[in-house]
Amino acid sequence: MTFRNGVRGVYEGSSTTAVGLNDWTREYVRVDCELGTAIVNNREIEIFSRADLARQRTREGQGQKIQLIAQPKWLNTWLIEKYCQWLDGGAEMETNVAANVHASALVFAAIESQRTGAAVGIDDFIARHG
Repeated sequence: MTFRNGVRGVYEGSSTTAVGLNDWTREYVRVDCELGTAIVNNREIEIFSRADLARQRTREGQGQKIQLIAQPKWLNTWLIEKYCQWLDGGAEMETNVAANVHASALVFAAIESQRTGAAVGIDDFIARHG
């Protein structure tokens, strides 16, 4: 998928096939930007900065590793705690409900498109099913 300003993102994860590849909590995410690439893979973040070369070649493992944030809780336990803190008057959560609805609609619209053989507009899909 392509985001604003030409930033492209790739997500790879599957746990519904005969062989789960990069399944839940082991997904592969790659974001390509103008000045570099970031890869999140197996709970590691690696940054590759663009060099002023005619053709730059590099491989995973040769980039700059970014230290993960150390905290006692992750995944759903962390999100539930953040939500409870927000309910008690704490900081607003970063979660954007509209973006989550859009992402979910993207998946279900793709399923409908495959089933019907026709292109499905995401905004139209949300309007019909929202």
